[in-house]
Amino acid sequence: MARLNLNGAQRLKLRQALETAFTQQDLELMLVELLDRRLANLVGLPNRYDLIVAGVIDAAERQGWTTGLILGAVASRTNDPDLARLAREWGLSSAPAGLAASDGAPLERIISQANCFQDVDTFIAKLTGLEALMCRVEIRGQGVGTGFLVGPDRMLTNYHVVEPLLKGEIAAGDVVCRFDYRAFAGQLDVRKGREVSLASSHAISSSPYAAGDIDPDKPAATDSELDYAIMTLTEPVGRERPGGVSFGAARGHVDLNAARPVAPGEYLYVLQHPTAQPLKLAVGQVVDSPVATRVRHTANTEPGSSGSICCNGALDPVALHHAGNPEFTREGVARYNQAIPLELIARHLRTK
Repeated sequence: MARLNLNGAQRLKLRQALETAFTQQDLELMLVELLDRRLANLVGLPNRYDLIVAGVIDAAERQGWTTGLILGAVASRTNDPDLARLAREWGLSSAPAGLAASDGAPLERIISQANCFQDVDTFIAKLTGLEALMCRVEIRGQGVGTGFLVGPDRMLTNYHVVEPLLKGEIAAGDVVCRFDYRAFAGQLDVRKGREVSLASSHAISSSPYAAGDIDPDKPAATDSELDYAIMTLTEPVGRERPGGVSFGAARGHVDLNAARPVAPGEYLYVLQHPTAQPLKLAVGQVVDSPVATRVRHTANTEPGSSGSICCNGALDPVALHHAGNPEFTREGVARYNQAIPLELIARHLRTK
């Protein structure tokens, strides 16, 4: 690494840039994690922050690691235009070439801290794992909704998907959960999937939908109107390996207690069986919702998508899709779809 000797003007620019970009605590962390140096070994503490930063620069100059200090600061604050500009001016930039503004600041930007970068292999592995949890819910041979595992033998879907069963209008034997119902990549053939029946016509836990989910003039949903039902399966399908193979991980299940909230602007991935089709993926974003018991989003859905899993940009499960906007029949415009936060379902379960 080339040694850099700063003149007085350069030292002033670097000190000001470091003071702006880092608090003392953040500076200490950067020095330890990226440069393996402790602030207390470089300067006398406690002291005024400007003198602390000046002391760090003095130590770097004396010991010959000024270049490392600058590159470490840039790596720790990738969106800081002042540090990036100084690194370029002094021939130290390790960033790929890109367009820059007239003041030298890079034109690449982090638009949303919520939608972070994802490692491709990790993303694909998580998506593959989620696929194994999904099932098409069928009543008397017809696909009516989607569901997913929340226990080895427990399936979560919408209350309205299995409402005829819960009201005693049909029997448990009329319902089948079809796992692995997916299209082969690049082919027209479809996997028939793994059929699993329900063990009972009674839900382990359930909560009805709200009148406001259907009629916008009716009251909005309360925390006891979450449109969900957890049903028991006849087999612990979550403990088996998808496809009946003798290798690989078991399907597993979603831990509802690990669910976190989502905020407007976050990406939302919806795994679903729209119009009873083989498993599909739709992508949208979370939008503002005036109702705390509902997550509004822009991902495409159709009949049969009810009961789908909704995941954030890191593919962490966050919500249970259940319906479109009730104003659609009046306005004729689909402005949003909506889901139930999984954290509310987990909270409702804990009260049972």
